Amino acid sequence: MNRKTLFLVLAILLTVSASYADSGENLVRSLVYKWFSLFDRNAPAAEFLQHLPGSGFKMVFPEQPINNHAEFNAWYKGVLATVKTANHTIKKLDIAKVGEIYHVELVVLWRATTHDGKELAFDAFQTWKVAINSSNHPVITEYLVSDGKGFNNPTIYKLRVKKEPVFGGFVTIGNHKVIENLTLAGKLDFVWLEAEHTEFDPETVQNLTITAENEKVSPVVRVPANDFNLIKKYIGTGVQGIIVPSIKTADDARSAINAIKYSPQGNRACGAERGNRYLGRFAEYTNSANDEILAILMLETREAVDNIEEILQVPGIDVLHVGPYDLSLSYGVDMKSEKLALAIKRVELAAQKHGVLLGCAAPTMAVAREKIQKGYKFFTIPGDMEMLQNGVKSYFSE
Repeated sequence: MNRKTLFLVLAILLTVSASYADSGENLVRSLVYKWFSLFDRNAPAAEFLQHLPGSGFKMVFPEQPINNHAEFNAWYKGVLATVKTANHTIKKLDIAKVGEIYHVELVVLWRATTHDGKELAFDAFQTWKVAINSSNHPVITEYLVSDGKGFNNPTIYKLRVKKEPVFGGFVTIGNHKVIENLTLAGKLDFVWLEAEHTEFDPETVQNLTITAENEKVSPVVRVPANDFNLIKKYIGTGVQGIIVPSIKTADDARSAINAIKYSPQGNRACGAERGNRYLGRFAEYTNSANDEILAILMLETREAVDNIEEILQVPGIDVLHVGPYDLSLSYGVDMKSEKLALAIKRVELAAQKHGVLLGCAAPTMAVAREKIQKGYKFFTIPGDMEMLQNGVKSYFSE
């Protein structure tokens, strides 16, 4: 084969490869538009099921989850019994291929008239995962719908919409390279920026927040104290979560929420800060911040356990994070004490009763799996310092 022929063959192969890649995205795009057209004409359920695998898929609507064809049929029957006519307008559609799966993010305006004459309209925020099967046919393997609250915070979205646990790296070294390396494996949902027990000031947290955003994980910061003016400086950096230490009473919890939330949920102040892009996105930011920023309160004392029922009745708490080491010191016992275990059990039962998610450190995945059964959904993996220490120990233990 001469050089000219070789170049021609390579060019054809590259063209075919590019065309195939484009065709996959085009198939997914066509599926999105077809899917909503089925709703608009009240199509039979069978036409939807052509685009869902027989098993092993996941759909989450605000009203219920769906995991098989029978559940979809029952849900869709309810839709037809309620909605007379519908119209969907796609306002945003982004498609990205990750491995062999297409990830779809979209916003669709849904307008409908019910059988009793009511007019309904709202934006539905959706994320899909679509696979191309062996017949070159796109099938939806995951389909999640939300009202958009927390849509821009991947950790909130995973907790509230996907109903899945989240994992974060514990960062005490104030250098962007730490976050870039921790997130490289693609396993983390957030990074915990530790400002209570380090020298991290708001400027350091802001720089680390920018790195976290670049790595597509949620930056959350533990502030040094439950102080309104202190929280104001850290929350303005653009973080997507505030962790407040030493919550002992319901009044402490209310003070924390008051500093984190804008009115009417709280009394957060506003100013020219990075979170609102120095007032350049003021209206957009203030309208969404209460839904986009996690409020995480730390339970670390015996007094907090005694007041747990009152604390958990304070509106606005997203996660109650249990600190067993400080809690053991407060009780004057060691980490294996039955007294400590009973105190934590009391907190777990109260959190389940009030519907508040729990968080804790998870030294291993085995611990995380055990804690998930008790209502924990927010986990920090071993910290950057510990990983460095263990890495050296591991090397010399061979």
